[in-house]
Amino acid sequence: QKRHPLKVMTTTTTTTTTPKKQASSTLEEMANDFLSVAQEGITIPPKLKPPPLPKDQEGMERLRTLVTRRAWGDVLSVCGQMLRGPTSPYTQLYSTVISNADIEDEEFTAQQKDEMVEILTLECHAWLKLRRYNELGREVDKWNFLNTNESDASIPTWVPWSLHILAAESLQYTDPTSARSTDALYTLRDVLVEKKEYAWLTCVDNALANSFLKQKEWRLACAALDNLKTSIPSCVRALIQTDSSLSDNAESLSTAFQCEVLSRQGRIMLQIGALQQAAILFEEQKTLYSTTSSTSTDHWIWDYLPIQIRINDGLISFAYSHYDAAMTHFRKSIDMLQSQPVLQSYYNKQDWMGPTVLRVEAYSTALSSCWNNLALCALYTCRMQDAVRMMESLIRRDPCQFLTERLAFNLSTLYELGSDAAASTRKKRVLQLIAKRFYLHDIGPESFRVS
Repeated sequence: QKRHPLKVMTTTTTTTTTPKKQASSTLEEMANDFLSVAQEGITIPPKLKPPPLPKDQEGMERLRTLVTRRAWGDVLSVCGQMLRGPTSPYTQLYSTVISNADIEDEEFTAQQKDEMVEILTLECHAWLKLRRYNELGREVDKWNFLNTNESDASIPTWVPWSLHILAAESLQYTDPTSARSTDALYTLRDVLVEKKEYAWLTCVDNALANSFLKQKEWRLACAALDNLKTSIPSCVRALIQTDSSLSDNAESLSTAFQCEVLSRQGRIMLQIGALQQAAILFEEQKTLYSTTSSTSTDHWIWDYLPIQIRINDGLISFAYSHYDAAMTHFRKSIDMLQSQPVLQSYYNKQDWMGPTVLRVEAYSTALSSCWNNLALCALYTCRMQDAVRMMESLIRRDPCQFLTERLAFNLSTLYELGSDAAASTRKKRVLQLIAKRFYLHDIGPESFRVS
């Protein structure tokens, strides 16, 4: 199969005019020029820098805001102060928990325990986002309440299974040459089945699938997703016990999340070039989706599934080099996404803490993927400048949401293809400066293809 050098994202063209820049312009001036280009149909002022953090924000509220802004370096700083600072209300609880000491019921409130776990979870995710795996490993090794660290550990009942799953997942980064992560996840899955903690089964199966994908063990990843699909009904039933509003929608919700699994399996097939198998899985998704009426539930996933199906149609067309058809699908997907009321980034605690059946990609992520893929279609139909304009236009809309590692890498590659070495280097430096200005700490220098 034909291999594409740029990164296709398996998650109405805007015309812009880039002003000519003087050779003597500084990078700061060039970044301002980049962000100030007028865009057709957009009347809001250009975003030259992120809005300031609210002055009255502190504690958990400030931490959650930093997460939505992807300022992971600042997240680490705030988490460190909250967990280990001498005046923090969480310090004593944190020290007690990682040592697995006994806690009197009246010593800490339920809210303190819940927030301490949330802080600890976000700190670990920050280390992952920043690729600081050694520090992550040292922290997880301190957690004496884990069976993986202490075989006879007594697990506190109020510590959620999400921390155990996160600790097991972290091993694939801190000890990548061994199978400890996979073994820990399978052991944890057996424990959850034994304890009838069905609400967390899909979280473990999803972690296993992601682990196998990282190892490029495609068959094992698909098998883990098959297990996940089987676990969905019991997980939905368990979640209904904590959210009675879902009680009338158990069957339709199970069907919806099974559609999501079929989509993931189809995208794995695309990734390995098994296009016929991918097309079959995408058709299975459509058929399953059509068997349940979306009017039977008002859950948000029913608004997302038709968009996802359209995106998958675009991906399969792209894989077969039917670029015009793919562009039609991606444009339609963009229109559908932009009609949704929830496009702005917001903090959803359950996404980080669980349990959740499946964490489906955010609307802003899907929109970024569609624009990126639309631009690649333009590139492969010899419209490279259109591709550049599309990507640049998306960044101008909101760098915090849309300037991602993959978009930065693809746009930097196009700069190299369309400009001489000096010009492309300046453009990439401007892009890197914009990421720095908006505190996008999860984009490494390698994404900008600069040394």
